[in-house]
Amino acid sequence: MKKFITISIICIILSSGLNAQENVENNKKEVIKEKNILKKDNTARKDSVDKRNNTINDSAMPPHNKGVIWEESTLTDALKKAKANSNGVGPELVFLDCYTSWCTPCKMMAKEVFPQEVAGNFFNANFVNIKIDMEKGEGPKLGKQYGVRAYPTFLILDSEGNEINRLVGSSKQESFIEKVKNAMDPATSYKNLKTSYYADKSLDNAIKYMDAIRPLYMSKEISSFVEEIFTELSPEERYSDKMIPFVYDALDYPASNVLQLILNDKNNADKYVSKEKIDNKLYKAIKVWLSFYVAGMLERDENSEMLKMTEWLNRLSYKDEKGP
Repeated sequence: MKKFITISIICIILSSGLNAQENVENNKKEVIKEKNILKKDNTARKDSVDKRNNTINDSAMPPHNKGVIWEESTLTDALKKAKANSNGVGPELVFLDCYTSWCTPCKMMAKEVFPQEVAGNFFNANFVNIKIDMEKGEGPKLGKQYGVRAYPTFLILDSEGNEINRLVGSSKQESFIEKVKNAMDPATSYKNLKTSYYADKSLDNAIKYMDAIRPLYMSKEISSFVEEIFTELSPEERYSDKMIPFVYDALDYPASNVLQLILNDKNNADKYVSKEKIDNKLYKAIKVWLSFYVAGMLERDENSEMLKMTEWLNRLSYKDEKGP
């Protein structure tokens, strides 16, 4: 009997142990199951957060490569690429952005115009685009070669590097693209307009040429052209409403001989403009001329010319408050 009771107790203990062990194993499985659930939940949450963050970043970033694509090379390489496109595989013209690091309008164009998709669609389809700092690397040489005097200057070149046309200054996107479209037509080139004048030396053709170069900061060219055609025009033409603004532009260029031409033609100038207006312009122009002469900035050695200019100051009716 005692033996039976002992065996029963042992069985109960073993049974309890087995149940306890089974409970432990079940508990372990539940814990592992819960951990897996938590892991999946955390992974899902992480994926959701990552997806949301990626969406935010994508929407915040500007479109990639939708603006103007610039060649990272020299102008020579850009010209070679344009020349290789002569079989119709790509643009045969080069668009050269002449800029400087300190130029505010240059920065505006780089930030607000060229990165836009509309600009990219137009320029990438029509040009091999390259931008060059005019104060670094090949910039100074190119600036001298193409006569770049203001920034930004945008040159449209053929594959040989010949200038077709140019634009100077910044513009809003739509107006700038329209200006470039017009400039792509060789017929609108200031060089062709000058050629047209020589083919038909009319006042209208002269005005068209000067109108084209006036916004390009080409004061030297205007002065030289006015000096060239001054005596070819009749007095009525040279002092006409169309022509006189360019005559005044030439007077603002101290190295020009237009000042002397008008002084020699003073009677006609007084007649077709007015003595008061002409004296006003001449007085200011002579003062500038004398300041340049004294500073040694004019290639003139004879003091007699300086004395004549001083005499003219005394003869002109206009006197400004500061005196000569």
